[in-house]
Amino acid sequence: MNEPVTNTEAPVDFRSDPSQYRHWKLGVDGMVATLTLDVDEGGGLRPGYRLKLNSYDLGVDIELHDALQRIRFEHPRVRVVVLTSAKNRVFSAGANIYMLAQSSHAWKVNFCKFTNETRLGMEDSSRYSGLRFLAACNGTTAGGGYELALACDEIILVDDRSSAVSLPEVALLGVLPGTGGLTRLLDKRRVRRDHADIFCTTPDGVRGQRAVAWRLVDTAVRTQDFAARVKERALALADTSDRPHDAIGVTLPAITRDLRDDRIQYTYVDVQLDRDRRPPTPGESSARHRDRAWCHGPGRPAPSRPRPACPGRDRDQWSFRSSRRHHSVCTSRRAEMTRAQIPEDIEEFRDERWRREASRPIETAFDAERFIERVGFAACLADSRRPGPSLYVAVCGRRDAVMPRNVQKDTEASLT
Repeated sequence: MNEPVTNTEAPVDFRSDPSQYRHWKLGVDGMVATLTLDVDEGGGLRPGYRLKLNSYDLGVDIELHDALQRIRFEHPRVRVVVLTSAKNRVFSAGANIYMLAQSSHAWKVNFCKFTNETRLGMEDSSRYSGLRFLAACNGTTAGGGYELALACDEIILVDDRSSAVSLPEVALLGVLPGTGGLTRLLDKRRVRRDHADIFCTTPDGVRGQRAVAWRLVDTAVRTQDFAARVKERALALADTSDRPHDAIGVTLPAITRDLRDDRIQYTYVDVQLDRDRRPPTPGESSARHRDRAWCHGPGRPAPSRPRPACPGRDRDQWSFRSSRRHHSVCTSRRAEMTRAQIPEDIEEFRDERWRREASRPIETAFDAERFIERVGFAACLADSRRPGPSLYVAVCGRRDAVMPRNVQKDTEASLT
């Protein structure tokens, strides 16, 4: 369908299906589904960067979200999803830093929101739908690639003396991992906090049996035994699932819409757009500057009594169809809103509050407390190997006042 767009930059379309995939390959074999990441370097959602080393942007995650939904609904007999890579010696390098460098702050926030929702959806499927996830990391797994693996129930890393898992954002970029890496290290995988401190400030990461000992992965396997171990663990995880063997899937048909300058029309959902959105002035109601959405009923009377479930008919039920369209509306409009220009006074306030400086000397504990109170966290971190105080402990998962004894001996950590 031709969709006229008046803006110079086309809005993001969150609708997808396997025939449109450019970065993922989906295969189903009995109880095991395999999602293979093979990112098309020239297939970025926006021009200006190349997706090298299986790095990803929003377009890659849109395909992942669609694939996970299709596995969940169209293939109910699948009990385990194996995530792996088609690249040699590389699982994923995480979010593409060139994409992030040219993106606005609002776009980065929306990107992190969507990727977080996708990974939380994986954990939700495991907990409530019995769908297990196995990360088969057949190469280097860094940044967002490792955060994707952390969302799985089990992680297997190839032990080829070069492949490592890492969160290099803190050491190399001076920012925190944006897709739940620190939280899952401590709360999900129960990594020791001193190990987490070292891991998050070491850009080279951790390899092999040390990664197993530190609970960063579950197993490290030699290259020649990797495929067999992945198959073995996939079948073992399948035995822990209670998904039925004889269930019939529900096909997810393509979602059609009519996109115009001032409205978006789906079946059952009609959205009136506010193209002239601006911040409300003092005393003005913000309701005048919002999109308005109407949800239409099924157009036929409800049955007099509940009917038994029928997979072929359930896909046509009003609640099922309308919920998919509501999700499409919410994700597309949220991305569209990131294109609005942020007022200059807000940008100046952010520059003042977040202290975009190459370095900031902290000489006393009082200075450190004032810095954390004013800024919230360190946007640029000092090198902990150099003399002088550092704030790396404060941003690397340290959430209790009582530090381990060996850390207390470090003058920098004590000062922090």
